[in-house]
Amino acid sequence: MISDSGKKSFLFLQENGVKPDVVTYTTLMKALIRVDKFHKVPAVYEEMILSGCTPDRKARAMLRSALRYMKQAVKSLLTIHNPYG
Repeated sequence: MISDSGKKSFLFLQENGVKPDVVTYTTLMKALIRVDKFHKVPAVYEEMILSGCTPDRKARAMLRSALRYMKQAVKSLLTIHNPYG
């Protein structure tokens, strides 16, 4: 996800009985956005819901933020490939 060490830390917590909560998932999503891995945020958000966590206002804000970054990335790519648009 974030890095090998970040992913290992997250998995370590899960393997040792620490159940991630909405704060854990929100923090992970925020970290992904900070390291330009915003495209992974929707999967984390979905994983959070599937695990039984209910997203709060901050979690939804992280998802919206990631989607805005994704939208901007697509616009940038389209501009590069279509200099007339």
